[in-house]
Amino acid sequence: MEIPKCDYHGKCENTAYFQVHPFLMGDKYEHKGWSYLCREHFFQEKKKFGNELPWVRVKKAFLAYCSASIPGNDLKARIRNAKNADVALDVVVTAEDLNHKEQLAELLSGVDCPTIIAYDCHGKNIISSPKDREFFMGYISKLIEFAETIGSNHVLTAIYEKKLDDKKIVRKVYQELSEKLPNTVDILIEHLGGELSPFPRTVFCPSIDELCAFVFDLSKKNLEIYDKVGVVVDTAHLYNYEANLYQALENHISHIKGIHLKNSRVPSGKDPINFNRIGEILTKNGFSGEVTVECNQFLDRSLFIKDVKCVRGLFNNRV
Repeated sequence: MEIPKCDYHGKCENTAYFQVHPFLMGDKYEHKGWSYLCREHFFQEKKKFGNELPWVRVKKAFLAYCSASIPGNDLKARIRNAKNADVALDVVVTAEDLNHKEQLAELLSGVDCPTIIAYDCHGKNIISSPKDREFFMGYISKLIEFAETIGSNHVLTAIYEKKLDDKKIVRKVYQELSEKLPNTVDILIEHLGGELSPFPRTVFCPSIDELCAFVFDLSKKNLEIYDKVGVVVDTAHLYNYEANLYQALENHISHIKGIHLKNSRVPSGKDPINFNRIGEILTKNGFSGEVTVECNQFLDRSLFIKDVKCVRGLFNNRV
């Protein structure tokens, strides 16, 4: 599929990431029809019309880098380096960042930002602690609103519960959050592994089998949120917990909406993760989700560009 160009007033030649449909907002805007827009002009129109502006994503980012991994002393520099490398940026957003969301949205208006990473999920026992659960619900709700504002499609969450595995509580949490989702945004849950891992992080659905079954059951019991909650796997977490990382990917590829490529936290003595094989598995199975590189920050832009080329090579330059 050829990606169209932005047709804002016939003056822009940037790649279009969104299709907007102002004519759907009523008779007053019927004459406006619809348009392809780049990031900059999409954000400009969103500021004019707010969240009433109907839109869909044209270019679904397949390769992204976590904002913390991209070279640059601040977010502005990292955005510039992401644009120069022609990759998307998955941005880490804390509760504190949301106190300055207008400035953050303005900063992000020039780069494709398909996923917002809910960093403040770390250390929250949302099952055993009502206080943590209240914080989690409010925080993720605000991130959903922010995602709609800046044109992101996903809010990535994780459940760092260390005390209690009660799926009923988590099911209620995600059902309530899903009811707040606009048509353009969904919620992702990252698989973390569990107590059998050398680096235990949660007792909730520690195996990928359990997490995929939980998400499938969540959708099955509430068809209104079908396919609005998905699973993200991290290659390092999966490698540490599952007996066979590659077979686990094969088994659950249809349930996985995103994958984080990472090789940290692999215990000494274990073979390194074979990313060529992962690329082959995803390509063979027609994976159309998002691939995100998560690693220590690149300190050199040339090494970053080299890594982008290397990752694209894993997927036969499809990303």
